[in-house]
Amino acid sequence: MTAKKRVIYRINISPAGKWDEKDENSIWNIYQKFFDNVEKDIFTPRVERYSNSVGADLITISELDHDATEIEGRTSFYRAANCMKFYALRDAHERGYNEFLLLDNDILISKNSQDIFENTEKDGLYMSPTPVLKKGLVDIAQKHYSFNLTQTWNGGVILAKGESFKILAENLPCSMYDFFNAITWSKGYPFKVGVKKHHNLFPEGYASSDEIVFPFLASKSKIEIETLHNKWNKMVNVNDPDSIFKSLKNKNFLHFVSDSKKLLLNKDFSEKILLKF
Repeated sequence: MTAKKRVIYRINISPAGKWDEKDENSIWNIYQKFFDNVEKDIFTPRVERYSNSVGADLITISELDHDATEIEGRTSFYRAANCMKFYALRDAHERGYNEFLLLDNDILISKNSQDIFENTEKDGLYMSPTPVLKKGLVDIAQKHYSFNLTQTWNGGVILAKGESFKILAENLPCSMYDFFNAITWSKGYPFKVGVKKHHNLFPEGYASSDEIVFPFLASKSKIEIETLHNKWNKMVNVNDPDSIFKSLKNKNFLHFVSDSKKLLLNKDFSEKILLKF
C-alpha cells in the first residue's frame, strides 16, 4: 500500500503595477492592499500552521513560471496567475505526491479547522459548486473545449487525491501557453502578440480560467468531479458582511472572493473575524 504523501500548494503572486494606481476602487488596487497589509500577516501564518497540523508539505508559488510569463502581457494578470495552478499540479505529480490541495491566497483557514484530507471520503477531484451557474463558462466549455458543462465550479480550493490526481496530472498539456493558443486558433480567434487585453487572446475571458480547465481535464480523464462541501470554501459576500458571522459554525475555510477582500481592510471587521474564526 502506497504511503500518503500530502502537499498544499498556494498561489500567492502580487499584482504590483498591474492596475491604474489612480483608481482607488480598482479590484487590483484592493488586491494589492490586501496582499501588502493582510495576507502576509494573517493568511500565510494560518496556512503554515494548518499544513503542519495535517502533515502536509507547503509549497508557495510567488512568481510566474515560463508558461504563465509568456501569456502575461497578452492576457490579464489574473488569468496568467491561473496558469500557475496547472504548473502546481504537474509539479506535485513529478515530486511524487499523491494527495494535492491547491489554495488561492485569499483563503482564510480557521484556527480549529478539520483535516480536509481525512474528511473527504474517497480518492477523486474535489471542487466547490459556484453559488449560481456561470452561463459564460458553460458557453465556453461548448465553444472552445467541445464538452458539456452542467455545473460550474469555483477554483479557490481544489483537492485531488489518489489515482484521480495522477491521471489529471498526466493529462496536462506540456505547455499551457501552446494549449490556450491552439484553442484560440481552432475557434477562429487569432492570437495577437503584444495585445494586453485578455479578450484578444481568449475572447470570452473565462477561457483560460482554472474554473474551465480543471473540469475540462476531468472530462478528458473521465473523472467525475466530487462536490466539496462549502465548509471547505465558504465564499464571502461583500454586500452582506454581517451574514458571514452567522454562518461561521462548522466552517473550515473562508474564501474572500473578488472585492470582498476590502472587508479585511476594515480594522473592526478584520479583528472580529480573526477573533471568531
